[in-house]
Amino acid sequence: MPDDFERPPPPPPPPLDKWLARSDRADNRREPFFAGREEEYEVFARGVRLLRDGDVGGEAIIFQGAPGAGKSALMQECIEAARAHSTQQKTWLAQSLDVHLFADPAALCRLLLQGLRRERLRLAGDATHPRMERLLAKLQDAWGELSARGGGVGGVRVGARPQPGGMVAADAFDAIADVFGGVRVVLFIDEAQNVDNDARAALSVLSRGQTGIDLLPVFFGLGHAARALSEKGRLSRPPAERVVEMAALSEADVRESLAMTFNAYAVRGSARDRWLDELTALSQGWPQHLNRVARAAARELGPHGMDVDHGDLDSALVEGEAAKRAYYAGRLEGLDARELRPYAALGAHVAAGRRTFDVDDVAKVLAESGSAEADPAKWLRGALGRGVVSAVPHEPGRLQVPVPSLATYMAGLSPPTRPGAPAPAGGSPAP
Repeated sequence: MPDDFERPPPPPPPPLDKWLARSDRADNRREPFFAGREEEYEVFARGVRLLRDGDVGGEAIIFQGAPGAGKSALMQECIEAARAHSTQQKTWLAQSLDVHLFADPAALCRLLLQGLRRERLRLAGDATHPRMERLLAKLQDAWGELSARGGGVGGVRVGARPQPGGMVAADAFDAIADVFGGVRVVLFIDEAQNVDNDARAALSVLSRGQTGIDLLPVFFGLGHAARALSEKGRLSRPPAERVVEMAALSEADVRESLAMTFNAYAVRGSARDRWLDELTALSQGWPQHLNRVARAAARELGPHGMDVDHGDLDSALVEGEAAKRAYYAGRLEGLDARELRPYAALGAHVAAGRRTFDVDDVAKVLAESGSAEADPAKWLRGALGRGVVSAVPHEPGRLQVPVPSLATYMAGLSPPTRPGAPAPAGGSPAP
């Protein structure tokens, strides 16, 4: 792979039956039919190029968006790119972890030691090589030092006098810094919106570039991840170009991904282009829908030898639409009839022609629906977590329902409490 971090080539597609059996688009494996996301990937590529060139600061990258926006698929692409650059002479460690691990800096550093050991063994292929034996001895020494100093939990050393959490985190990184000399580390942190106050110390050391390691943190989370990291984790908020909102894919990217799937499984027939057009429209640019719609088509075509001229397109579209509705139902699972009212009211407003809205518009929707929740900011946090609402890229303060058919689905949940109530002011008309 060239040294400018171009996107890695796609992995070979699995056999059709194995692909159909996968439960998600990116379940810790690379998606073989990954198209689009060039701008998002380039944000990552710029960050790792700076890291490669020795520009090590405290800046982070944050990718945020609703569930199903393709964050996991993008993360796997980025992990593979870092791994592809790793050699014995210029080693890269691509380490994924949960955001809760920042609450225990010693455990975090032990995970990094384990990851480096695995990466060195992968590159060397022989644990008995003298150079490898020396490295493993250094890793063991660092592990022992972490244990001797005590694991930092909640800002207190275990087996030592209490100290401020920042000191514990700094000590933990200091214990492993020598082992990571010359190694570039890219941390991939999932579920970033779940950060809690106990993570502040480690994130503070990270954001100040005080780890002593050439390190770039890349966070992935829901639409409020950047705010949570700033407020709860006290992470210095990155510049706007490093906070990326994951929105819908373009029509061209959806069609390309579907075409990759058709090519991989030898879909043929004179109606192939019509199938691609109809499936693209049904997907509405949403990666999770794309995954489900593609599988619906493959299940319909399988018994017909993957020949579209003998398959039933209408049956595939019906199954794909049912899969979309099941996905939406899952996003609202667990809510009772009263809790569903504001979602139904918001869906009705959006379906009526208001494409975007803000927190004041949400307050009106809550009042009109008779919601028990009076705090629009609190309600929005729940809606963001469910993937029902997302930020509008490049429009600070503006929100949207990320997929048009989701608004239609919500609007059909129940009749509005006040029929004929005016739509929220300030929204942009739907195209």
